[in-house]
Amino acid sequence: MALVDRLVAVDHLAREPHPDDRRRIALQATEHARGEVAAALAPIVEDFARITECLDEQQAATVLDFLRDATAVLHEYAAGSRDGQQSRSVTGGRRSAPGSPRGTWGR
Repeated sequence: MALVDRLVAVDHLAREPHPDDRRRIALQATEHARGEVAAALAPIVEDFARITECLDEQQAATVLDFLRDATAVLHEYAAGSRDGQQSRSVTGGRRSAPGSPRGTWGR
């Protein structure tokens, strides 16, 4: 049995007609799968909430900027668009105060 067949059999995926091409099938995650993922991630989300509740507004903004930049880099690598050059989508860093221009991470 193929991987997709196994995931459909355990209610993690559903096959649906492709919206634009009758010859193709679209795969969608099921509510059951989403629930299992949410349950698996719940302890992590709770821990993140616990460690971030002590951040002030400036610290939270700095963390958020970093996470946005890191996410952009990861998306570019996943898309195969990184060639060793600095990312154009990366905003580049730390704020000295909320709303101030960004600097460069690690400097």
